[in-house]
Amino acid sequence: MNLTTVTQQRLRALIRPGDCVIDATCGNGFDTLFLAQSVGELGKVYAFDLQSQAIESAQQRLQHHGVDGPALQWIAADHAQMAAHLASADAGHVRAVMFNLGYLPRSDHRCITQPSSTLAALKDAITLLAPNGVISILAYTAHAGGREECEAVKQWAMQLDSLRFAVEVVVPEMGRSSPPEWIFIEGKGG
Repeated sequence: MNLTTVTQQRLRALIRPGDCVIDATCGNGFDTLFLAQSVGELGKVYAFDLQSQAIESAQQRLQHHGVDGPALQWIAADHAQMAAHLASADAGHVRAVMFNLGYLPRSDHRCITQPSSTLAALKDAITLLAPNGVISILAYTAHAGGREECEAVKQWAMQLDSLRFAVEVVVPEMGRSSPPEWIFIEGKGG
């Protein structure tokens, strides 16, 4: 089973209809679709990406699946600006934030997520979470800069207050030299 499937199974058990969620890197829209279907018509999804190509692709995917509406907020911005784009009423009430770190498949592989903006986005995400909220980070490591970004994220996550957050890191044994890694952060409150 791949990490994307594992991630979605874990989150499916935690996200409820009506929740507010964030796709910090919407890419081709797979996670955005999953999140929108999980929160339903009463929920709210914020989908971020720097690349207009990614947002267009994600919008097409959701429209193809009949998922679209006012509860979807498409934001063409760096995920490091996450807090500035959320409605103030949603701060402190975000149930889940998903990150896929790396590059947009079938696009310019030089356009990648960067440790500095990812760490800034994670710091925002922590402050936006509901007390029992979760952050899921799927870090691809095979591209140039990927391993460094993954290590920076793991180091940041391991420094979180263990009384407030549980941190889990999964490195699959797939026989690949640079498999993706999954960092899962879950709030212990509420």
